[in-house]
Amino acid sequence: MMKRLSKIYCEQSDVPASNKQRKRANHDGQMPCCPVCGLTLRAGELEAHLMLEIDKLERLSSLASEKEAYSLNRKQNHSWLSSDRALGVPIYVDRLTIGAAFLILVVVVVVVVVVVVVVVVVVVVVVAVAVAVAVAVAVVGVGVGVGVVVVAVAVVGVGVGVVVVV
Repeated sequence: MMKRLSKIYCEQSDVPASNKQRKRANHDGQMPCCPVCGLTLRAGELEAHLMLEIDKLERLSSLASEKEAYSLNRKQNHSWLSSDRALGVPIYVDRLTIGAAFLILVVVVVVVVVVVVVVVVVVVVVVAVAVAVAVAVAVVGVGVGVGVVVVAVAVVGVGVGVVVVV
């Protein structure tokens, strides 16, 4: 069996001279080979073939750049992205800013309302006290000096009310 296999091997290794010449001609450098796709060409076809390959590569490159530009343009035109915001800034920042501004507005309104109510109460109390003292002085009939004191107290009360407002 071994002799038989070795005989087959020897027969296959003996390549006729004509086959060797064909193989040598293919790798001799006389037959040009395309550096892009590796296709073996005839001597006059290489330049035209290279021009076709370069055109293909340019089309692929332009398609890739158009696709990238379309993708970038599409990202910039989303409805949830504003034009003045950078792409990396999160959306919740705007919501926090709006929420903080609303909270500040509510606090300012509450403080103003409280101050106005306090001023009105102080003025009403001072005026009521001044009127009560004036009526008491008029009914009792105390002299002019007591009336001047009552007016002074009323003026001081109004002054305190103005100071509280400010």
